[in-house]
Amino acid sequence: MPAIPEWNKTLCAYAAGVFDGEGSIILTKRHNGSLAIKVTNTDKRLCQVFYDNWGGSIYKTESSNPKIKTIYRWGLYGRNAKYFLLAINPYSIHKAELITKGLEYINLLNWNRDTTKTQHKQALANAIYALNA
Repeated sequence: MPAIPEWNKTLCAYAAGVFDGEGSIILTKRHNGSLAIKVTNTDKRLCQVFYDNWGGSIYKTESSNPKIKTIYRWGLYGRNAKYFLLAINPYSIHKAELITKGLEYINLLNWNRDTTKTQHKQALANAIYALNA
């Protein structure tokens, strides 16, 4: 496993604050329940900061209604999300529990055949769904 990069503490605190307000952790049905990180905003520059520092993808959603702003969504998937969550974990306030559950979930992704681990993974998935509600 590659070493965890050292990010600027100010950047990590900023990212944690934005994630607390605009971010989410989603469990996808693809790839045996992979984990995805999303940050959604109407300002592309905000999503660009996340992309420039952690990679991933930026998606654009435009409405046919001119009164609705264009939405940008930064996404990071699978094990790559682990580094982002580790970077912001010490600074998160509102979504600290969600981040902790997400990190636990990522650590269980390779334990598909162990019944105990699978049950724990499902319990974490249920907790993540509940925290996103």
